Amino acid sequence: MGLGRPLARWLLGDGETVIDVPPKLSARVRVLSQGHGRKTDAADAVSTALAARGPAELHAATIEGHAATLRLLSDRRDDLVARRTQVLNRLHALLADLVPGAVPVHLSADTAAALLRRSRPPAGPQRTRRSLASDLVREARRLDAEVAALESHIAEAVEVYP
Repeated sequence: MGLGRPLARWLLGDGETVIDVPPKLSARVRVLSQGHGRKTDAADAVSTALAARGPAELHAATIEGHAATLRLLSDRRDDLVARRTQVLNRLHALLADLVPGAVPVHLSADTAAALLRRSRPPAGPQRTRRSLASDLVREARRLDAEVAALESHIAEAVEVYP
């Protein structure tokens, strides 16, 4: 539903029928119509209406249900896991400089913390690497906890699903 989502929710709440017109279909109608496909609010409205009345099989919009909840939770989990992967990759690079040859391919926050305890560099860039790595270990642990909590929330939401 894109930018029209709030309007669609309002109309659906009032019992109106709302047709979901994909933006690509509306844009195709606009480009192929008179007016050289210029994008204006008026042209968008007309092309969306023409697309809705056209031969393409379109689906009626519905009030968001439980599937939307699961999708939102799943998207959030994907974001957290991607961030965790990024943190662990940065941590891996720092640890490879601090303790060469000792960093496993599959790194966890606990393994990284153990490796950091073995590393006591003097002042300079190595100490800065250790400090940054320590910050990343804390961030990885926080992200691990957030992912675990979110997975629990997802499991509860799946159980509730009718």
